[in-house]
Amino acid sequence: MQKRLEFVVNLALLVTCVLASALLVQKLLSRQETSFRDSSTQLKTGDSIPGNWKVQLNENGATLVAVVRSTCHFCTESMPFYKEVAAGSTVRLVVVSDEPETVTQTYLAAHDIRAAQIISALPSALGVSGTPTIFAVDSRGVIRAREVGKLLADKQQRIVSVLANLR
Repeated sequence: MQKRLEFVVNLALLVTCVLASALLVQKLLSRQETSFRDSSTQLKTGDSIPGNWKVQLNENGATLVAVVRSTCHFCTESMPFYKEVAAGSTVRLVVVSDEPETVTQTYLAAHDIRAAQIISALPSALGVSGTPTIFAVDSRGVIRAREVGKLLADKQQRIVSVLANLR
């Protein structure tokens, strides 16, 4: 009787581990599929910000649109750059995330960042392949620069330079 009980418990543990592993793999694969798109549908420099974004542009200068996610480590590593941009009075910071607005607000507040606008939308529906993705946008809504991924110093400097020329 004890061996049978031990067998049933071991079998239950095995089934639980297999199911948990399957769920983890499914979640990881589904995130990858929804985070990346065919590059032919990506927004590029020279494209206009789509109307469905409902971005409130800086009519007197530049807007930095940052597509982020609170669970993205490159987004978190880029927060000092976003904070610097948001602190400036001439560039409008707009943050887009697929998370609820309250989650995004909390995430930004934890890094002492105040965005002029937060938009909750699926990045893939907006032609964005992953996070972080940033766009330097002029007052007419035209993308003047685009960077994807970790913001190394050279990418930051490029974006700052483009934003400065849009003022």
